[in-house]
Formats: sequence, structure tokens, C-alpha cells
Amino acid sequence: MYLIDLVYRTVLTIANSDVRGNIKPSEIRLLINTSIEEIYESYFYELNRMLNRQNKGLIGKGIENIPDLIRDKINYYLKNATVSISDGRGALPADIRYVESAFYNDTEVEILKSNKEFQLVKNVSNKSYPVCFKNDSVITVSPKAIDSIEVSYLRKVKVPNWTYVNVRGTEVFNPSAADFQDLDMHSSEISNIVIRTLQKVGINLKEQDLQQIMQQQQNIEFNQEIQS
Repeated sequence: MYLIDLVYRTVLTIANSDVRGNIKPSEIRLLINTSIEEIYESYFYELNRMLNRQNKGLIGKGIENIPDLIRDKINYYLKNATVSISDGRGALPADIRYVESAFYNDTEVEILKSNKEFQLVKNVSNKSYPVCFKNDSVITVSPKAIDSIEVSYLRKVKVPNWTYVNVRGTEVFNPSAADFQDLDMHSSEISNIVIRTLQKVGINLKEQDLQQIMQQQQNIEFNQEIQS
């Protein structure tokens, strides 16, 4: 099952059965993408908040370890790449969003927060203490003798695209289209995506209500497949 189709059809079914009226399919696709971006950016705030609570002994470190659950969702986007450096500068991967760490051979490269800080520290840097500064899609490294670094980074979210063919005036899901893109998010976030998307059209559901609706929808589809 394609996750984008599950989310799309669930939102469409619930939104169009509401007294607020029908919502256009094109609007649903836009709202789903916005919801995914919001969830992605919320991970870092939530991780920091939960770590503070854990340090205060307010949450456990066993199976209920919430920080580890959030890290698992963040790590879904974790990638590694070799970046070539020439004259102290290198082009970062096109899909990069946040740099997590950088290494020159087995030595960690310190990632500085600003260009001002980089200009101050680069004078004392060497191959045993390399430093770098990220500016948009370019990374500046010191010392200049370094020719490549290994970068661990969080990539950008791929924009989901529910593709379709028009059959007698009806949009029919078509995952074979060249521009199709399934949901690019940890599978545990499906309900969260649906709830956030529905909230944007003024529909508020609790988690248990949504689970019941989704189960009913899957049962209906299963029965239709048996009869077809």
C-alpha cells in the first residue's frame, strides 16, 4: 500500500463528508505537504524538550524513552556523503538541510555557528583541529590543505505527489506516473499527518476516532477487492 494514497483518500473522505463542503484534491496535496514540513521541523524542538524532561527524571529511559523515539524519526532523513574541498571550499549535496557532523579522516571537524566565529578560529586550526562553517549550499573548511571531508547530514523532505489519471471525469490514483512520490516520512506519522491536514480545513479529530475511520475504510476496500 502506498502511504500517500492512504492519507490522501482518508483526508478526502473525511473532509468531503463534513458540513463545511468539499475540498479540492489539489488543495489536499498542498496541505499534506505543509503538514509534513511542520512535523519535520517540530522534531528538534520536541527532542530538546523531552531531553530536558528526561534529565529531570520526569520520563523513563526504557521502552518509554521518548527522546529515542524522536531520534528514530529524525534518523529516517540521515545521510552521509563525501564532499570534495578545493581551496578551503566545497559544494554540499543538493538535498542537504542540516549538517549533523563532519570528519576529516578520523578527526571530527568542528562546525562553527557563524562566519565571524570561523574567521577568528581558522587561524589556530590545523589537520588535528579542523574547523568548518556552512553557508547555504557551501561549506568552508580550514586548514585549506584538507581536500575532502565526510559529512553526515539530514536531507530535505521529498515533496509527496499523489499522481492520477482521469477516468470518465474521476481522478484515479496512478503510482506509475514518472513524477509520483510517496510520503517521505516515518510510517508512524501517518495519523499525525492526517490529523494536521484535517485541522487546516477546520476538522478536529482525536487519534482514536481517526484510527476507527481508517480501519472502516480499509475494511470497505478489502470487501470491494474480494467482490471484484
